[in-house]
Amino acid sequence: MATLGDIKDALDRTVENRIPGIKGYGDITDVTQVPAMVVMPARDTADFTGAMGRGLVTWRFDLYVLVARGEVTVAQNKLDQYISPSGEKSIPEVLFHNADLGLADGTDAFVEGVREYGGKFTTARIEHVGAILRVIVRSPGK
Repeated sequence: MATLGDIKDALDRTVENRIPGIKGYGDITDVTQVPAMVVMPARDTADFTGAMGRGLVTWRFDLYVLVARGEVTVAQNKLDQYISPSGEKSIPEVLFHNADLGLADGTDAFVEGVREYGGKFTTARIEHVGAILRVIVRSPGK
């Protein structure tokens, strides 16, 4: 059974190891390099009621995907590559082809959708544009 920390780390590693140049962070305030991805448990983080006897846990994560703001059209084109359902820099495609996140315990992850496209963030005095990918991870509960 994977813990919340195990899954967060596995999401980060899975994407970083398959998309050159993207850097994973544990908190938005830590971002010092873009393109970046921040793995955050969603507000409605977990559902422990799946299957009988807690046999399945459903985790929800928000992946904040950030690129340097610069010229808006260029920034959005870069962002689009990371959040589109397919392509060599597509996070949804990476998770589709690596749904077990390397955990080998029955874990299954997928991107449910995108929200807050074009959101603006500033950290370390660097302006970013981004979007949030909602990721659902189903994992054995015991």
